[in-house]
Amino acid sequence: MLTAAKFFDKTIKDKVRECLNEYKDYKLKLMGHSLGGGTDVILSMMWKKEFPNLECIAFACPPCVSQELSESVSDYVTSIILNDDIIVRASIPAVEQLRVEVSNFDWRTELEKDIKTSKFGISKIAKGVSHAIKKLIAKGILVVHSTRYKRRYNTIHKFK
Repeated sequence: MLTAAKFFDKTIKDKVRECLNEYKDYKLKLMGHSLGGGTDVILSMMWKKEFPNLECIAFACPPCVSQELSESVSDYVTSIILNDDIIVRASIPAVEQLRVEVSNFDWRTELEKDIKTSKFGISKIAKGVSHAIKKLIAKGILVVHSTRYKRRYNTIHKFK
């Protein structure tokens, strides 16, 4: 985003200045979506002193500046976010917090509780799979060479 903003600063800034000098009653508005929104936010920060009437509207803009910097540009930058859009919240601290929460979550206990209380009858599904395996074994289509199947079968039936 920074590279793109620098590119636009270098390639179109003179033309923008020329147009605004010719059309004095016009205001400069930068608008972008996603990465384009982030590029426009950065570009608006670069251009604000030269173009004091500049406004920026960014749709679903990913984090591209610090919290402090975003607060300092809030008078001319508007960021529009749809509900719980994950991209706009995907900062490094947010991703790290998610990693910690996922790592510390007790998956086994929650899975066992979910299996026992499921409205969809996980144990019925397990019984169905078990029955299908038994039929395949009886028909000679599936051959079991170890006791692993028996251990898995017994574990599945604990959750009846």
